[in-house]
Amino acid sequence: MKKLCSLFVAASMLLLVGCEIKYNGVAVQLNNECTYILDEELLASLELSGGVDVVVDTAMAKNKVRVVSNTDDFSKLVVKAEKGRLVISSKRELGNIEYKAYVPACAYSAVAVAGGCDLEWNNCDVNELTVSVSGGADCEVKGRCNTLTLAVSGGADVDFDELLAGDVSVVASGGADVKLHAVRTISVFASGDADVYIDGTPQISGWNVSGGADVYINE
Repeated sequence: MKKLCSLFVAASMLLLVGCEIKYNGVAVQLNNECTYILDEELLASLELSGGVDVVVDTAMAKNKVRVVSNTDDFSKLVVKAEKGRLVISSKRELGNIEYKAYVPACAYSAVAVAGGCDLEWNNCDVNELTVSVSGGADCEVKGRCNTLTLAVSGGADVDFDELLAGDVSVVASGGADVKLHAVRTISVFASGDADVYIDGTPQISGWNVSGGADVYINE
């Protein structure tokens, strides 16, 4: 009887704290949280789409992604790592389902955010960074990089004013809203009612503003 009670208590504790059992790269979920075990640790790029919110988290292990949700249904979510790319997306319309993914803080050199996703990255420290934001997505990056290549379109919002970037090239269109900080040089191509706000005192290496776009420096 004591042995049965001990087994029951142990099982209850296991259910309470959750457990990670690798099965086709995905850990067993606990209620509204699921941890994905990645096949790769050396990740160089992020590809996000499908309305998923993503946070780059220094507390995450290099081979794991933790996702919390307002549901216990993770069937609509795709999390995979392949050839140095971390891909997070949804298979179909989420409806009222919300996913928030915590990803490892790797030295991502390429980031693509689309389809209503939100990305928060507070500890960026890379040499070269190429970012594409579109489709109503929101992207906030803080930290530093030597060169930044940025393309923003489709009503996307980009908040990079706390990302100290040495040389910056930005292309903004389609009602995009962009805030950034350039240290050395800035090249701007803005059109289609885009708004670009630039902090810093960079030299202008390129300038083409048309189609109702506005560019502001230190305003």
